[in-house]
Amino acid sequence: MSDDPHDKETMALCAIRYTIGRRSYVVSDGARWARKWGAKSPWVRRVIIRDLESEVADIDADRAEGRRARATLGDAQDEREWRAVLADLKAMEAANVGA
Repeated sequence: MSDDPHDKETMALCAIRYTIGRRSYVVSDGARWARKWGAKSPWVRRVIIRDLESEVADIDADRAEGRRARATLGDAQDEREWRAVLADLKAMEAANVGA
């Protein structure tokens, strides 16, 4: 791996994206990585916010329309964790952390 910071951010982003929607121990790892890299990199933070907002909007729309929500964020406990990550990253964004 190169020493280019963007390469490291890209690798972190790919790893985090992989864990979104999983149903295992890796969700807690992905959530931890999202918070860590979200604090370090505004770019990573904004991409994860966008991804999670999209997933949450789909789930909420399904529920609002009386459909069984897609499990795109994993099981119920996984979804709660990703929603908490989204709230944490939005707070970081509002505070301009890492800029």
